[in-house]
Amino acid sequence: MDLTVLLSDEDLRRRFGTPTYERADGYVRGGRVLSCMHGLDSDGDLAIRGQVQGSRGIAYDAYVSAGLDGDGVWFASRCDCPMQQGCKHVVALLMTVRAAQEREHTAVGRGDERRWERQLSSVLDELDVAVDWAGNGTTTKPLALQVDLHRRATPPRWQVPTTMPNRGALRIRPLQRGARDNWVKSGASFQDLPRMRHDRSLDPAQVAVLSEIAAVHQ
Repeated sequence: MDLTVLLSDEDLRRRFGTPTYERADGYVRGGRVLSCMHGLDSDGDLAIRGQVQGSRGIAYDAYVSAGLDGDGVWFASRCDCPMQQGCKHVVALLMTVRAAQEREHTAVGRGDERRWERQLSSVLDELDVAVDWAGNGTTTKPLALQVDLHRRATPPRWQVPTTMPNRGALRIRPLQRGARDNWVKSGASFQDLPRMRHDRSLDPAQVAVLSEIAAVHQ
């Protein structure tokens, strides 16, 4: 789960409040995150554990779990501090893991990618996981993605020439398995997402991934 894509500063402010965000940011910058470990748990969700030094010098143990469902990204947390959950210590751990993932991207040469490319890469990884899970003894109807490159029309000769390459536009749309075991577009557009979230014949994990893709293109 890539927090560099799924969790912006605006998301943190909206979910936890600006005062909590700013205090957590100060903790990270001030080196108050004493330890931080993260990895995937048995359900494939991101699990983060760490210790953060509070304003009175007390070190608090905090834990946060993050995952994706039909409504997007969710968080569950607990902390030894008086607030117990959703506190600045938890947000400081999220910021620390996000920064670590950013460094990992840079180390493997992904640091220069445009944000939408990293977002698309992330949701496609999630879709691969969802497809594997859906095919493991479940009866849900599988979903897929159609990706094609639509070339732009060649400009007329009288138009001022440009140095920009004619790369075209990348188009992505959902598909679902049809009655003849083929992939069909009907009933599986991004406009159908509100209905698809309540369709029990579809895998909610795959629908959640399509929601993330729709958010990328907004």
